[in-house]
Amino acid sequence: MHVLKVDDGFRFSFPTATELFDVHMTLRDDGAEELQTVVRKMDLNLPVARLESGSVAGLLGPDHWNAFLRLRSSGYEEMLL
Repeated sequence: MHVLKVDDGFRFSFPTATELFDVHMTLRDDGAEELQTVVRKMDLNLPVARLESGSVAGLLGPDHWNAFLRLRSSGYEEMLL
């Protein structure tokens, strides 16, 4: 999973198994969490969906979540988990 610092938070990006879609989960600085599905090679994107608090941490699992927190506190703006 690729993690990138964006203007107002961090975006977690990963392709689906078929690689037809990219999934982006964004953890905003204000605590909001969002999900966006992007269709590859087409100008068709589904609307952004709001997620419940803790969804990103739940998806990552405790090991990757703790690694993300450690790297974020170290000032990294881009990482692979």
